[in-house]
Amino acid sequence: MAENGVLNLPVIDVAVLLEDGASEEAISGVDRQIYEACSQVGFFYCRNHGVDTGNMMEELDRFFALPEKVKESIHMSKSPEKSFWGYSQLGAETTLGMSDWHECIDFGPVHSNNSALPLQAPNLWLAEEILPGWRAALERYMDDASRVGDALLRSIMRGLGLPSDALEPHFQHPFTILRLLNYPPMPPKGTQSHGKEVGLGIGAHRDYGCLTLLYQDDVGGLEVQRRDGSWISAPPDPDCYIVNLGDMLMNFTGGRLVSTPHRVLNRTNRARRSIPFFYDPQLSAVIQPRPELSAAGQEMEPIHYGDYLYGKYAQSFVEHAGTDQQ
Repeated sequence: MAENGVLNLPVIDVAVLLEDGASEEAISGVDRQIYEACSQVGFFYCRNHGVDTGNMMEELDRFFALPEKVKESIHMSKSPEKSFWGYSQLGAETTLGMSDWHECIDFGPVHSNNSALPLQAPNLWLAEEILPGWRAALERYMDDASRVGDALLRSIMRGLGLPSDALEPHFQHPFTILRLLNYPPMPPKGTQSHGKEVGLGIGAHRDYGCLTLLYQDDVGGLEVQRRDGSWISAPPDPDCYIVNLGDMLMNFTGGRLVSTPHRVLNRTNRARRSIPFFYDPQLSAVIQPRPELSAAGQEMEPIHYGDYLYGKYAQSFVEHAGTDQQ
């Protein structure tokens, strides 16, 4: 699985999951590959997903090239306190009590429109004349990535021996999040940002929901924690998503599938850019472990996803949430 400090993740061609008329044999073969990856390391490369990731990287570059004043016109502080959409400056996000060395913009589901409810306020967008076509491109990307997320989730269910729609009651209105991230080279050790010491590009964490589809540039920096506690690089592949599982799938399967800790450390003198897309259950979902799937010795409680996700965001964006959580 690892060689010379590099994680050899499986590369899985998912084209048959997305096309009409594929044979059951071909689909079952891909299902087996995905299940094996999800049960062993919780990460894999996803090839032939059909999404125009290159265009999205260009859209990311257009945004981060803007003057700081323009980016801050859609700052997260303009989002209601219990939603976390918009731009956050370098060092504003916190992991394990330390500032993360990246700048970022977060978008929730395209159709969110209730500012009174946690995580359901509308997204913040720049005026069309500032970045022509930008909003349309991002919303189109979210739709395209959601199609891939749905196909992968159905494949995982089949790999578990369940009906492909086993999680469908929790995905009537999938909660999707798109993040655009820019990681400058790391500052000197001991640098302070937003009242905290800078740690990594983003500190060690597990993802919160079901599936993450990550596209990254050629700089690298993603590292995955092995079961012995050591860290190993997961290098970029320009033709692939890196897919990993989140806590909700681990909980649903009682630990049979794994949500693996990972982090980002930019070890170069270049900026690193990445685009994670999160395909997750609706906020009202209560993810109940399936007893027949639970790994031996694993006991997990039901999780209300909306409460869980809000708590994680409040820990990450302490200033915006108005909390002192670490």
